[in-house]
Amino acid sequence: MLQLTFRNNYRAAGARLGIDLVAHPELAADPAVSLHIALDFWTRAGVNACCDAGDYFGARGLTNCGSRTPKVAPIGLADVAARRARLLGVLA
Repeated sequence: MLQLTFRNNYRAAGARLGIDLVAHPELAADPAVSLHIALDFWTRAGVNACCDAGDYFGARGLTNCGSRTPKVAPIGLADVAARRARLLGVLA
């Protein structure tokens, strides 16, 4: 659900989740494990605080660029904004 890159990130995420992702990186592709990895990142990076504040640029920056204030626009920002607007319309 979120891309996990580099061995040190597999090691760290695996340690937090109690899973050996270094020896078994394929487990990160399992939907349940992938969800736990994404939720772990969401919590640790503070993505929800950005969303609660309406700072979708910052939220996307954290997930794409590792920074709430990236130097370049996060990848897919316009697509995410369009999807968010469409979803909010459906929920309203």
